[in-house]
Amino acid sequence: MRRSVVVPILACVLALPLASQASERSKAEAMVKEGIAFLKANGKEAFIAEVHKPDGSTMTMAIAVEGENVVAYATNGTNNEAYFFGTQKDGQMELMSMYAAEVKASFDGSNINGEMAMNDEGATVQKFAATRVEAPAGMYTAARGNSRATWIVRPNNTTVGVMDN
Repeated sequence: MRRSVVVPILACVLALPLASQASERSKAEAMVKEGIAFLKANGKEAFIAEVHKPDGSTMTMAIAVEGENVVAYATNGTNNEAYFFGTQKDGQMELMSMYAAEVKASFDGSNINGEMAMNDEGATVQKFAATRVEAPAGMYTAARGNSRATWIVRPNNTTVGVMDN
């Protein structure tokens, strides 16, 4: 199963450089469409929320739920990000980042409502409401060597993310 998920995602990532070559554009578009169709049919449930902070800034959060396992990623798109890992049971989620940021939320099968506490100095707890989204909306990560990029595709196809070199 893992391999069958990795292949369409790899197809999407590898198709992007091909798109710059006019003769390969149709092949790249077909690969991307195939990957999106696979994710829609077999992907994890995905949810996205815009988390508005008191200072007027916004963090975008994507949450993936597969059975009891939950992964979330939040970023402001410039200099702040966090990965959260945990589980959900009986509609309750408790997720933690490796730097002690946390998410506590309730999950009704359609929506996720909760609070996010980043570990930044002076940070306050922020409430959020995440709604279910369809692929290609969701979270994505690509890595090569010592570089990693993680981004969120919103339902309107805009993206936000951070690259770490």
